[in-house]
Amino acid sequence: MFRHNHAIRLTSIDVVLFARVTGANRPPPTTVGDYNLRLEAAARNWGGQSAAERLLARMARDMMLDPLDPTDVLSKGQLGASLMG
Repeated sequence: MFRHNHAIRLTSIDVVLFARVTGANRPPPTTVGDYNLRLEAAARNWGGQSAAERLLARMARDMMLDPLDPTDVLSKGQLGASLMG
């Protein structure tokens, strides 16, 4: 992901990850606001009964960006660290 203030560009791998978590077949988001809104909607949709659904909801929320921190890109690697450890 590349970010400049509130504008973002997802890399090809980010597009795939984003689409799998959000379940959306839409063009990738281009702003932090749209990115976070779509992830929050996905988290609400995934917040179901099974452990897998709860994990997907947590992943969606962990992927959200801090709108006030222009250096925040995919939670500064926290998502990757949580998946590895």
